[in-house]
Amino acid sequence: MIKKYPFCLLILILFSCNQNRYPVGHFPDKAVNLDVLNSAKDDINSDIITINHEVELVFSSNRIGSNPNHFNLVEGRLVFYWDRKEGFLSVSEGDNLFDTELRDWVRKTETPFNEKGPYSFQTPEGNRILLFSRDNDQGFYSIHVEPQVSNSSELELQNVRIMDESSNEMYPSFYGADYLKGGNVETQGIPEKLLFSSDRDGQFDVYEMDIPSDQSPVPYLIGETEKNIQKISINSSASDHMPFVYGEMLVFSSDRVGGIRWF
Repeated sequence: MIKKYPFCLLILILFSCNQNRYPVGHFPDKAVNLDVLNSAKDDINSDIITINHEVELVFSSNRIGSNPNHFNLVEGRLVFYWDRKEGFLSVSEGDNLFDTELRDWVRKTETPFNEKGPYSFQTPEGNRILLFSRDNDQGFYSIHVEPQVSNSSELELQNVRIMDESSNEMYPSFYGADYLKGGNVETQGIPEKLLFSSDRDGQFDVYEMDIPSDQSPVPYLIGETEKNIQKISINSSASDHMPFVYGEMLVFSSDRVGGIRWF
C-alpha cells in the first residue's frame, strides 16, 4: 500500500495542474460587444460601481420609452468568469431580480429630461452617490447628485452649477494622487480634483476644479463657495470631451486627428 501513494500523489498533481493551466485571468486585447446588456437602442456612458468578478453597472440608454432621443440611466449587473482549465473569459448577466437597492437608486434619477454620463462615488462618510449630467428645458446640461440613501442634509441639493448658466457642464470624474475609483472607504483615497467637460468657450474642453483637502468633495461641489477652475493642459483646438480617470490614467474623447486619447 505504501508504494501506491507516490503514484496517487502524481495523478493528483497532474489533475490539479490540468485544472489550473491558466491561473491568471485577463481581458481580451480587442473590444468585445457586451451583448448580454446591450440593446437595439443607444447604450452609452457606462460606470462601474463595484470592481470585482461581479460588477454593478450604470449606463445611459434611450431604450426606455418611445422617444429615440431621450436618455435615462439604466442599471445592470455583469459576472466575469475566467476558465482556468481552458483559458477563456466568459461574461454573463447577473441576477438583478432581487437587487432592488440598485434599481431603486437608479430609477430615482428619471425625469422628462435627459440623463447621461453616470459616475459613482463613495463619500468619506460611507454614502454612495451618483454624479450625472442632466439637461433642462433650455437644453443645457448641468451636473446632478443622487445619493443612494437620502438621509443626509448635506446631500439633499441635486443640481450643481459650477460655472455660468448658458453652457453645458457634463461628465464629472474625480482624481487624486492617492485616489482610485471603485475602492471602499478605506482603500479608495481622497479626491483632490474634479474633472468635467464644458462648452463655455464655444466647444467642449476638459476642466478641472480643486477640492480643498479639509472638505468632503460632494458638499464642496454643491456649495456656493467660489471654485478654483481651469482648463487642463491637454486641451486642443478640437472638441475634447467626456474625461474619465482611473488611477493615473486619463481617457477622453476628441474629434482631433487620432480620436480617443489616453494619458
